[in-house]
Amino acid sequence: RFLAERPLVDHVGGADQRGLVGTLSETLAASSVPVEKKKISRCPLTGVVTVPVAARSHAVDVSFMRSFEGGMQAHVSGTAWKLRCDIQEPAGARKYALVVEVVTVHDHQGSIRVTVKGGEGGVAEIPVPYTVGEWGRAGPVEIQLKQGNNALRFSREEGSGHG
Repeated sequence: RFLAERPLVDHVGGADQRGLVGTLSETLAASSVPVEKKKISRCPLTGVVTVPVAARSHAVDVSFMRSFEGGMQAHVSGTAWKLRCDIQEPAGARKYALVVEVVTVHDHQGSIRVTVKGGEGGVAEIPVPYTVGEWGRAGPVEIQLKQGNNALRFSREEGSGHG
C-alpha cells in the first residue's frame, strides 16, 4: 500500500491565493519544517510507504503552508496544477495501492491524474470525494514502481473540476 500524506488541500480563494514553487512564503514555510517531516518512510511490517508533500521535487500553481501537525500542506485553488514527488524503490518492481489524503470544500471535484515516470501502468485517475472541509481519502488506485528512481506526478487539467 502507498499513502501520500496530505498532498492536496482544496480551499476557497482567488488567483491571489495561488503561488509557484520558490515564492518567499513557501521558502519560509519549508525552512521551518523539521527534516524528519520531509522524509519518505517505509513500514517494514505493513509495506506502507508514506510520501509527505514536503518531499516534493517540483510543483506548478500549488501553494504550500505548514500544517498543524508540523508537516506541510499543498493548497490548490485553480483548476490546473501539477505536483511531482521523486521516490526510490529499493527492492525491484512492486505494485502499490495509492491513497491520497485530501480536504475539499466544493462538490464536483473531478479527478487527480497520477502518472509514474519510471514505473509501468500509464495514467491513473483518482476520483476526489467531497469531504465537507474534513480530511478524507481518495483512492486507492494501483500504481507500479520500478527498482530505482520513480517520479510520481499528480495533476489536474484545466476544466476537470473545481480547484
